[in-house]
Amino acid sequence: PNKAETRKSRAHTFIDQTKEFLSSESDKTLKADLTPSELQKRLFYIDQQSKTMVQEQGYNILYIALGFIEWIDKKKPRQKNLAPLILIPVAMERKKVGNSFSLSWTGEDIQNNISIQAKLREAGIELPKFEQTSYIEGVNQYLADVKNAIRPFSKWDVKDDVALGFFSFTKFVMYNDLNPESWSKDVDLTKNELIQSIFNPSKNVYEDTFEEEDVDEKLHYKTMYQVLDADSSQIAVIENVKAGHNLVVEGPPGTGKSQTIVNLIAELIAEGKTVLFVSEKMAALEVVKSRLDSVGLGKFVLELHSHKTRRKQFLKNLKKATNVRATRDLKLDQTLRKLENLRDQLDQYAEVIHTPIANVNLTPFELYGMKESSEDYFARQSKLLPLVRFNNAEDLSMKELDDIIISLENLSELYSTISKNNPWSYCNPKSLLPADLREIELLIRDSLESLSDFRYEMNVVNEVYGIKIPNTLREYEDSITALNILNSESANLVDSSVLLSKHWFNSPEKSLELIKLLQHYQHASGLFNKFSDYLLVADSDTIIYDLEKESNKKFKLFGGNSHKEELYKLYNGNVPSDREALNDLIKVRNHIKIRQSLKDNEALGRAYFGDLWSENANINDLKQVANWMNKFVYLLSNGTFSETTVKMLSNDLFLPDMDSSIDDYVEKGNRFYENLKKLESKLNPRSKIIFKRETEDVPFDKWEIQLNKWKGQLSSLHLWS
Repeated sequence: PNKAETRKSRAHTFIDQTKEFLSSESDKTLKADLTPSELQKRLFYIDQQSKTMVQEQGYNILYIALGFIEWIDKKKPRQKNLAPLILIPVAMERKKVGNSFSLSWTGEDIQNNISIQAKLREAGIELPKFEQTSYIEGVNQYLADVKNAIRPFSKWDVKDDVALGFFSFTKFVMYNDLNPESWSKDVDLTKNELIQSIFNPSKNVYEDTFEEEDVDEKLHYKTMYQVLDADSSQIAVIENVKAGHNLVVEGPPGTGKSQTIVNLIAELIAEGKTVLFVSEKMAALEVVKSRLDSVGLGKFVLELHSHKTRRKQFLKNLKKATNVRATRDLKLDQTLRKLENLRDQLDQYAEVIHTPIANVNLTPFELYGMKESSEDYFARQSKLLPLVRFNNAEDLSMKELDDIIISLENLSELYSTISKNNPWSYCNPKSLLPADLREIELLIRDSLESLSDFRYEMNVVNEVYGIKIPNTLREYEDSITALNILNSESANLVDSSVLLSKHWFNSPEKSLELIKLLQHYQHASGLFNKFSDYLLVADSDTIIYDLEKESNKKFKLFGGNSHKEELYKLYNGNVPSDREALNDLIKVRNHIKIRQSLKDNEALGRAYFGDLWSENANINDLKQVANWMNKFVYLLSNGTFSETTVKMLSNDLFLPDMDSSIDDYVEKGNRFYENLKKLESKLNPRSKIIFKRETEDVPFDKWEIQLNKWKGQLSSLHLWS
């Protein structure tokens, strides 16, 4: 055995040696010569390392060692060595953090230490083989047999210690596999094909290597059994392996290596062969296994790693695999012929796109490449490639194509002669005739004149009504809304004293609550007509209490009639039933509370509505005022209305010809807007690029500047069309 491996295994074995022991036959708690905190740390480390090994390497290394042999190597007579004898595979578990760990047998075979067996065999000592038993006497008997075997060595001993640790014999097993003595005499490992290919790679050459280009020519779908998508390079790998070639496939993650393995397994299964798939990492095994499961081949897989190697699990999986029945013969001839036809069509397509066409003698592949290159250029410039239609494009000669290119180059030169500040940039007029140029000139003039007239009306409206001078077409629409608010009938209902009331600015919703309260009060006022003046002095709460008490009695025949006398005093006419009277009195009480609330909020009501507020105020008028004031406050807050507007409303300076003023203002504004739209229809300017905003949001100053630029460069417009 490898000495370094033996030392490493022994170090791992005894790193957590605690001389654990059972205190009694009934006590199943293992004791250790460690503090509780140290023990928890050790156990947590052992648990994590053992689980990591199972997850990554696929086998268990955690064992309980029973009994140890103390022996001395002849080469190092002063050094005593300690090696375990019986190894029980175990697993650690705890239900939650902080709880104690529990150990359980994994179900795998209990075995003796094969490494120490091999080592002592070199010294001429043959340790007895441990036979698994269900009784502790079997362990004691085995330790006694070992003691007898080492009796000639007086300084050797067998100890009945117990230890929990890591044990791995993978390298020792490999050592035994490569040991020539383990093979038959007629087997020479040095002549093995795989070993030869490792030590003599120059001879590892195959004349019948399958190339990627051979896929379509040599393969037929009827003889292909791939279950996942595969490209030509992956198919070539599969075919070379099927041909018996030894090879290495390499590539970065995500290039389809696992996918190729799955397809290769499927192909070999179809040939009736057995496949051994080995990996250093469990993750690779799981990936391939999951993909085989997903395509329905998992039932043919026998897993030989981790807990799958336990006898019961192994036999279960073996039974499952051997019980797989053959499926019915699938009739795929038609489907396969269809696939062959599709492949032929694709091959023909590839040939067609690489064959020169038309008079230009260029292939479709080259033509599409030119198109994609042009689109890519325009995309990098954040522009759209313009579409140009050709009649009989297939008749276009190379000379004509060259002429087109020359024309485009001339256009490019023409573009360079126009200054970067050219006012017609981002305008897209159609073909313009001299008459069109004259019309555009007149529209520019009319737009400038109408803008000047419109500005005069803006100043008038601002001076008279205090409305903010609009700077854009969108603000112009807001100003019309503001004028209509001032000219509405609701404005006549507003008490000027409340225009700047802080309540409208801070809590406008309170006005609606007051209106609702007053509406409830007015609706219930007619209820008092039923009652006499006695209602003003009567103890209505006591009467309500008596009526409620009376209505809850099960046997009302025995009840008192004292409340009846009170009811006769309260009502003007006929006295209703007790239930109706109770409802009336509850409404009266609520009404009184509402009236008291109105009295308490009298000052607040006047702060919102001024003299319009009273118990008998018209509810519709109050709602109109509330609606009007909310709009007024909004427009005042955003600057549309000004202090002049407030003064005008406060002094009742409503001009008799306000309708006329509004009409003049709207007429001038709409005229400018219409002229501008007509001009835009001719020039088709891209306002969002020229002004960096939509047409409705362009300031009038910007429009005036742009209109004057267009006016000064009319002579160059024909070059742009």
